[in-house]
Amino acid sequence: MGKRNGKQRYRADCKPCNRAACSDWRTANSEARITYGRAYDRKRSAIPERQEAVRATSARRRARKRNATVEPFTAAEFAAHWDNIGAYGCVVCDAPYEHADHIMPLALGGEHSVWNLLPMCSTHNTSKGAKNPYRWITEIAPKSRIGRNLLAAMGDA
Repeated sequence: MGKRNGKQRYRADCKPCNRAACSDWRTANSEARITYGRAYDRKRSAIPERQEAVRATSARRRARKRNATVEPFTAAEFAAHWDNIGAYGCVVCDAPYEHADHIMPLALGGEHSVWNLLPMCSTHNTSKGAKNPYRWITEIAPKSRIGRNLLAAMGDA
């Protein structure tokens, strides 16, 4: 004999019977569950605040996995820092930025903080990867504005 739950449906008395009934329902309604899940994911991923929250959570998680120092900061602090240093586009080529890059990579012991993040276009961020930033700048120096300026400054010193 089944019991009535709060949703006006009957459920089995014992756990194995309930588990079997749930499994049967999931099998019979698998396509509807997949369709619902995809619609739910699309709806949530379209919210800009949600996208920013997911990015921030992902970045903190990557940093923790590498045992990097994680300095908490808000999106407002992040934007204010970039405004203060005049970083409105890719720091290498001035193209619109697509990524916030860890200048000293987490893999090389860099920290996840406002001070270690700079805007970069996807081309330069992916070419840099987890390379030492000083070595990477000398590789791209002849091709980029920032590299030429840095090499000129080092030559003057």
